[in-house]
Amino acid sequence: MSTAFARKFTAFGRKFVALCGVMTASALVLSAAPAAAAERDITSVASRDTAASGYTLPAKTWGFDAGLLGVNSGDAFASLGIRVGLGGGLELGTNVAHAGVGLINLNLGWMFVDSRVLSIAARFEPSYLHGDWMWIVSAQELVSGLDAWILPVSVTASSFATDWLQFDLRARFVDSEVVGSANGESLVFRGQLALRQVSIDPGVRFHVLRRASFYLRARLPLWSSIPGSASAEVILDDGVIAGGSTSGEKQVPFEQAVLCSAGARAMVGEASFLDFSFNFGHATEALYGSVVQPRISWETRF
Repeated sequence: MSTAFARKFTAFGRKFVALCGVMTASALVLSAAPAAAAERDITSVASRDTAASGYTLPAKTWGFDAGLLGVNSGDAFASLGIRVGLGGGLELGTNVAHAGVGLINLNLGWMFVDSRVLSIAARFEPSYLHGDWMWIVSAQELVSGLDAWILPVSVTASSFATDWLQFDLRARFVDSEVVGSANGESLVFRGQLALRQVSIDPGVRFHVLRRASFYLRARLPLWSSIPGSASAEVILDDGVIAGGSTSGEKQVPFEQAVLCSAGARAMVGEASFLDFSFNFGHATEALYGSVVQPRISWETRF
C-alpha cells in the first residue's frame, strides 16, 4: 500500500513540477511580451521622434541621421547628423554635412519637463559661416568676404491626448545676420543683412500600428523682418571717388513666410527610422525653386 502510494505521489509530483514549469514559462512569455512591444513602440522613450517635439534623446543614446532636401537652417539641402543624449534631458549634436563645407553648427537641447502628459524641451541651434572657410570653389568666390550667424532658439511642448494622438506646439525665434564686404580694383562694397522671425509652430501626430506615425506641421510667422544696410565706393578717373549708402527694413508678408509639412515616420527594424515628408511654402521655393518639395531622412539609434 505504501509502495503504491509512493508511486502515485511521485507521479503526482512530476506532473505538479511539469505544470509549474509550464505556468512559469507562460508567465515569462506573457510578462516579456508587453516589454518587447514597448521596445517596438514608436512612442516609447527610446524611439520617440525628437524633431519639432518636446523630447530629446535618452541618456547614453547615440543617434545618426542622413537626409536630403531639408528646409530648416539645421538640415537645409543635406544633413549628416550625429547626436548624443547626455542625461538629465540634455542632448548635443551637429550636422557634419554642413560643417564639411565650412558652416560650423551645434544642436543643443534640454528637456526640462518629461512626463507622458506633458514634455517640454528648449533648443539652441547656432551656426556660423566664415566665407574663407568655404572649400567649394563656386561658393567661395561669392561668400569669401562674408561672415554669417544663424541663431535659432525654440521651446516646444508635446502632449498625448490618447495613445495614438499627439500634439506639439513650438515657439521659435530666429536671428540670421550676414555681414561682409567685397573689394575690387575700382569697387569697395560693405553690407549687412538680417532675417529675424518669431513664429508659432503647431503640429499633430497620429501613431498607428505601434510602428508608424503620420504628422502635419505648420510654421506660422507672427513677425518676420529683413533689416539691412549697404555702402559702396567706386573709384572713377582722375582719383575721383563716388559712393553712397542706404539702409531700411522690410516686413515679410505672412503668406511669404508660412511653411506647412505633411509626412510619415516608420520604424525599420528595432532602432532605425525612415521619415518622408512634403513641404509647402515660399521657403522651399527660395531654396529649391519649387513651392512643393519632398524631403527624406534616415535615422539609426543605439
